[in-house]
Amino acid sequence: MVDLAHTHTRGAGYLQVLRDAWQLVAEYHWALAAENYYGDLKQKSTRALAQDGIARSDIPRRVFDRFYSSCGE
Repeated sequence: MVDLAHTHTRGAGYLQVLRDAWQLVAEYHWALAAENYYGDLKQKSTRALAQDGIARSDIPRRVFDRFYSSCGE
C-alpha cells in the first residue's frame, strides 16, 4: 500500500530542499549576529554597560531576548 502523505512530485521535493537550505542560511546569519552582539557587550566596560542599564551577568539574557525570544527588544 502507498502512503499518500509521503508521496510528492520531483519538483516539489527540489523546492523543499531549497526552502530548507534558505532557512539554514538565515538561521546561520542570525546566530552570527547574536554572536557579534554578545562580543560587543562583553567588550564594553562595566561602567558603559551600567549606563545602558545592563549588568555584566545579564549579557547572555540580553542576547537571548534580542535574538531568540518572541518578546525581544
